[in-house]
Amino acid sequence: MGSMDAMIRSLAFLLVLLVAMVLDGPRPAAAQPVPDKPALQAAPINSLAVKDRLFARLKAAQTPAEARLIADKIQRQWQYSGSDTVDLLSRRAAMALTQNDAALSMELLDRMIALKPDWSEAYFQRALVFLLLDDQSRAVADIGRVLQKEPRHYIAMLTLAALLQKQEQKKPAYDLYQEVLRFYPLNETAQTQSERLKTDVRGRDL
Repeated sequence: MGSMDAMIRSLAFLLVLLVAMVLDGPRPAAAQPVPDKPALQAAPINSLAVKDRLFARLKAAQTPAEARLIADKIQRQWQYSGSDTVDLLSRRAAMALTQNDAALSMELLDRMIALKPDWSEAYFQRALVFLLLDDQSRAVADIGRVLQKEPRHYIAMLTLAALLQKQEQKKPAYDLYQEVLRFYPLNETAQTQSERLKTDVRGRDL
């Protein structure tokens, strides 16, 4: 199981870096994705209507590359809290963790949650810190809070599924990968891991 532990911790660290990059500002022009339609651009950040439309596009995507582009837009919706103060704390928490200051990162995340208790991404970022600190029980608790507030948070589902795989809980992990594919049919991780687990769980309430 050492390789699975390493994979989970690497995933958590990469996600922390993603948060830091997204909240630090726009990407260079050469790396900008194809613009959305004007109506989608005009909608407010973190609007449920915008996310519903993006998820509809994600489900209808024809290629993995197209799906990844749409998924990136969804993740950017999740990562903005609607509060400049909380966004600043989020960026500082991510950067503190990249500098190996987990204590400061956790302090900032706790402050974020106190200020914005309904923002799902605050709990997900804290879950990632718990994973990097190898505190999986608290990580799972925070992932549960994420999914209560944002039931389509496929990254949280993928993270939890990986933890369940590590614990040899193959059927719940398989079910989570299937749930990811319901929202994001071309997610390559969910496709690969579902196929890997399929034989082991076949015949168990499938």
